[in-house]
Parts: sequence; structure tokens; C-alpha cells
Amino acid sequence: MPTAQRSRGPYAKTAVKREAIARAAYEVVQEVGHERLTTAAVARRAGMAERTMLYHFPSRDHLLVAALAYFDEVIQGRGALVDFREGKTAGEQALTARDAEAIIARLVRGTACDDARLRLYSYLAGQAQIPGSAAHEHFTAHYAEAIDGIGIIIGALQQHGLARTDQPAEAMARRFLAAWDGLQQLWVVAPDFDLEAETLQAFADITGRDLLRARDAMAEVIRGI
Repeated sequence: MPTAQRSRGPYAKTAVKREAIARAAYEVVQEVGHERLTTAAVARRAGMAERTMLYHFPSRDHLLVAALAYFDEVIQGRGALVDFREGKTAGEQALTARDAEAIIARLVRGTACDDARLRLYSYLAGQAQIPGSAAHEHFTAHYAEAIDGIGIIIGALQQHGLARTDQPAEAMARRFLAAWDGLQQLWVVAPDFDLEAETLQAFADITGRDLLRARDAMAEVIRGI
């Protein structure tokens, strides 16, 4: 749910302004790319004075991070993953294997089909190496949430016998996230492969999905002899 809809009381107006700025930054990135985004262009799109906008997002990189967060939270929508993370903590019903694979497929498909977002993500991932930067703070939280959420998904597949169990789910989640990030950055430089297919194959390789499918198929053949 967008921040503006969640907020109540004295912070509601601030939340509305911040979301309007984030949406404007996202739209500018979509139109001209993150390389050509300026604070003035975002302020014009948001319909406010530049100094007012800079009060909420004090630099160009803060605006770029806001644009990326807007994509993740509003355009793509990570609600399902967040709900499952919170539900797992609360001890609610376990994630089904079908739901687990559907979430991974949706997340991968959503990021792979947006060129402007891919280039923005790769740029900010590089900036995140600088301690104290806006990107560093964002990616620190992003990676922690992603590893936790993907780990829950892999754990659900393990429970259903659909992922290898000789490795901890969190470790496999970390490796998949690293592969996913690497494939995105590679595609930005050399877009000569199917990013969605390669990313989903990386998930299958790391979790052992293909090997387990082959094992089950062989077992079925043996049972039929």
C-alpha cells in the first residue's frame, strides 16, 4: 500500500508530498532515463518549488532512490512477499509451493521487463558501496528484506520436497540474490540474452529444482515398470 494511504494524523500531508515526489521522479526516469534526471525536472513534474522538494529529498541521488522505491512498492508491488514474511513471523498458514514459485516468477518478470528500472537499479547498486550514501541505506534494507523473503520462499519449497535440503534456505537466498543482481548488471551492459529466463534458471540451479524434477520423473518411470 502506498505510504500516503497508510499515514494518519500530522504526518499525512508530508507522506502525500513525498509520494508525489517519488512518483514524479519515477516518471522522469521512465521518460528520459536516470542519467538525465534533474532536480528541477522532478520538481516541475511534482508541481512544487524545487526548494520544497529538496526539503524532503535533499539530493539527486535521494530522488533516484525514491524513484526505485516507488517502482518496487507501487508499480511492481512487493505486498505479497511482505505479507508472507509477516505471516511467517506470526505463525500463519505455511506458504504453498505454487504460491512460492509464483512470487519468484512475478518478481523476476516485473524487474526484467522495465529497461529504465534495470539501468537505475544497476547505477544505484554501484553507489550503494559508498557508506553514508542514500543508495547505501536503501540497499542495506533492500538486501536484508530480500534475503529474508526469498529464504521463506525457498523454505516453503524445501518443506514440499521441491528444493534441496542440504543447504540452508537463507544461504541459497543469498546466492540467488547475488546471481539476480549480477545478471541484471550484465544485461544492462550486454542485453543479448533473455534476462527473465536466465534469472529463473539461476533460481532452479541454486535450489536444485531441475534435479529434483528429474529425480521425481525417474521415480515415476521406475514405479511404472
